Amino acid sequence: MYQQFFTSSIIKWLTTLGLLVSLLIAFNLANASTSSSSSASSSSSSSSSSSSSSSSSPSSSEASPLAQNPVVEKRLIAISAELRCLVCQNESLAASQAELAIDLRNQVRELIIDNKTDQEILNYLTTRYGDFVLYRPPFKPLTWVLWTAPAILAAVGAFILFRRIRKKPTTTSNQLNADEIAKAQSLLNDR
Repeated sequence: MYQQFFTSSIIKWLTTLGLLVSLLIAFNLANASTSSSSSASSSSSSSSSSSSSSSSSPSSSEASPLAQNPVVEKRLIAISAELRCLVCQNESLAASQAELAIDLRNQVRELIIDNKTDQEILNYLTTRYGDFVLYRPPFKPLTWVLWTAPAILAAVGAFILFRRIRKKPTTTSNQLNADEIAKAQSLLNDR
């Protein structure tokens, strides 16, 4: 009896944990894609507004442009939107105001000026800081668990749920047998 209770408790806990992990990963991927698209859209609007007036100040959620070349700045913002701030960890490099993020943006800016391709810049930063710096880590043996765990946990949870529903005991009849009717009659008559 206790073994069945603990087994069902563990199964419920694992199912809940799997669903939470799936939701967190989905939220992080959605957050990364929305922050990169919002950074790209805000960067295009800020670069057009900065070209029209030289005294415009950047918003607090966007890195201030330092380069004189708007093409370099557009590339910088596009690349840094794909990178995670190592200090904030939940913000893109383009949106972060941390000192390390500013240093990394300056480093990316220098690499752009040195005519490095976007992939070379991403490879350089990944080599230096690891896959953690990328918002979307590559699918390789070290990250297989990260990419496959939500699907596996959801499949296991669905399988367990299906098995539990399928093995649900049939409901017993609410009708009383002859002995129970006799007992009930004797209790009612005793009053």
